[in-house]
Amino acid sequence: MIYTFENAREEHLNDIVRIWHEGWIDAHAAIAPAELTNMRTIESLETRANDRLDLIRVMMLDGQVAAFHMIKNDELDQFFVDRAYRGKGTARALMADVESVFSENNIKTAWLACAIGNERAAAFYRKAGWHFMRVMLLPVHVESGSFILDIWRFEKQIV
Repeated sequence: MIYTFENAREEHLNDIVRIWHEGWIDAHAAIAPAELTNMRTIESLETRANDRLDLIRVMMLDGQVAAFHMIKNDELDQFFVDRAYRGKGTARALMADVESVFSENNIKTAWLACAIGNERAAAFYRKAGWHFMRVMLLPVHVESGSFILDIWRFEKQIV
């Protein structure tokens, strides 16, 4: 499969929101506090995606959004792959793009938050060279402000 990467545009929003919502439910619904899960609506993600469109890059395959990531400064804030492309090397290719963006922005140490209990994601991050650093409290964005959550912090030295 040949992917291309581009900065997200308005016409990508529906796919980004769908992938984000499905991916969030798949990875977090069983492990996140119910209160947070109830706040992760399609509408809330649509607002966030629209507000942060300039931070999102999409991975395209045959004119379709296959995955996306969102980077805020030195943080990999969001990383989601469409269900149809999971297990096919898509995440590996998406992570390579993440690391190239960090490198282009001269970020030496990048970090990400992984939900405690999201073993599949944690295993992927480790395999991609990210290192578990510690459990930390993180204020995660919700419509009413923020929700404090314990997360696993991973870091990676960017070459």
